[in-house]
Amino acid sequence: MLYPLPAPVKTAAEALSGGGIQAYLVGGCVRDIIRGASPHDFDIAVPSPPDVTAACFPGRTLILDGVKHGTVAVMISGEKIEITTFRSEGGYSDGRHPDAVSFTKDIISDLARRDFTVNAMAIPLAGGYADTEKTADPFGGRDDISRRLIRCVGDPYARFSEDGLRVMRALRFSSVLGYDIEEKTADAAVRCACMLGSVSRERIADELYKTAAGDHAESVIDRFSGIIETAAGAKAQRTEPLRYAPPDPLTRLILLFGSEAPNVLRRLKRSRADIGTAMRVTEAMDLPSRGREAVYRLLIRLGSGDIKRLFDIKLALGEISADERASALETADELIRSAVPLSEGDLALRGSDLAKMGYSGTQIGETKKRLFEAVVSGEARNTRDDLLKLVRKSP
Repeated sequence: MLYPLPAPVKTAAEALSGGGIQAYLVGGCVRDIIRGASPHDFDIAVPSPPDVTAACFPGRTLILDGVKHGTVAVMISGEKIEITTFRSEGGYSDGRHPDAVSFTKDIISDLARRDFTVNAMAIPLAGGYADTEKTADPFGGRDDISRRLIRCVGDPYARFSEDGLRVMRALRFSSVLGYDIEEKTADAAVRCACMLGSVSRERIADELYKTAAGDHAESVIDRFSGIIETAAGAKAQRTEPLRYAPPDPLTRLILLFGSEAPNVLRRLKRSRADIGTAMRVTEAMDLPSRGREAVYRLLIRLGSGDIKRLFDIKLALGEISADERASALETADELIRSAVPLSEGDLALRGSDLAKMGYSGTQIGETKKRLFEAVVSGEARNTRDDLLKLVRKSP
């Protein structure tokens, strides 16, 4: 089958062909093409050294910060196309990066260094197409796609020992693709979980988030809970509720780690926004959530995005029904549409108004706090007249 290339990739392939270079698609795009999915990124591999590759693109913007690893990136129609020289790699003394990279003209040697068989295939490019009938597949990647199997290239223990991040990548592919992890590969992944100590927290977090978002996250995380706990530095709680949660990684990680989730995210160096969300949601788990006033108070505490996350988690845990969730979120939407005050600063009566009435210092803050509570509890509406009446009633 001839697979048509996107225009920028086609332009790159034609430029390389014009320079006498046979280019190949490699990596995840090949896996996706073979399994009938739409690729998101197209990586090109070539036998030519970087300087010869770069010479095929006169007048175009080149990005050469990866050239020592053989990668030349070219900008075509606003897209960055990466082209990498076939290479083989030396030892991995740090458990993450190769000690040495050697360029080669042999596509099989290049494929042999890759992690899993489904990622170790190459499709030659010609005439603006990828010719899948001529796919280089020395390690049985096609068969493993047919069998829906994640299997290491060669010795799985050696592959994971070279790069500890591959342990997490195996779980991510299994979760996202729904592929089983071959027995020897799974055993090696468990044995090599300690290699995650050589991987940056940010890279682990990226793979963990993608794993948590997968359609098959519950079964993968349940089977490899030990690896997940090593990656997160925390004990996982029940995994079954994950199947009932939306495919939002943050929601699922809060479900998985409960009150420990904020600490997990701190260790993984996630954003302040994610850590803040985890803190707010876990702290609100035991608060009342039924009735307009309870929902209003949760909306004040969580905001519109995190209140939905809270009720998604409560539904997944079986603490509320689907109807109760829908009703609560409908109430929250109604409150937002009606522009209820979500802080004392949203009150219709300002501090300057209270000052004109003779209030000063802490009196103003205490009075605003009391007025806000009156609006939240339904004692008063957020109108200037209602709030003035309430103030005037005060002793």
